[in-house]
Amino acid sequence: MRLSVEFIGGPTASINTFGEAYSIIEEVNMGNVGITLDCFHFHSMDSKIEDLANGDGRKIFIVHLNDTEDFPIGSLLDEDRVWPGTGCIKLDEIFQTLKKIGWKEDVVSLELFRPEYYKMDPDEVYRIGKEKSEEVIKRNF
Repeated sequence: MRLSVEFIGGPTASINTFGEAYSIIEEVNMGNVGITLDCFHFHSMDSKIEDLANGDGRKIFIVHLNDTEDFPIGSLLDEDRVWPGTGCIKLDEIFQTLKKIGWKEDVVSLELFRPEYYKMDPDEVYRIGKEKSEEVIKRNF
């Protein structure tokens, strides 16, 4: 069994940056404890790419792929998420850094909570989500 810490990029969360989450898994120092890196949460509380660059890619168990509208850090809500590659998150920088630290693109999960997308035909959501996700991943791996 693997346990994955997901930091939540909101001002009221107890662990809200990648750096904080990574320091916890380093202290725990167990092979089956790692991190869920949600691109939205990484951006929404201004996690540092340098912290990611200093991490071990084997400790990133899953990546939640998404993007967001360009609102101030600390004020973003889950419903502000948009299709990958259509917002302001520096997805290429995140994925290039993941590649450099040895992440093997084990699991990528599209995670969107956009109310407008709930109203769309599910097949269309799947098609667009797959297309947009593949664009980001193929560009970087």
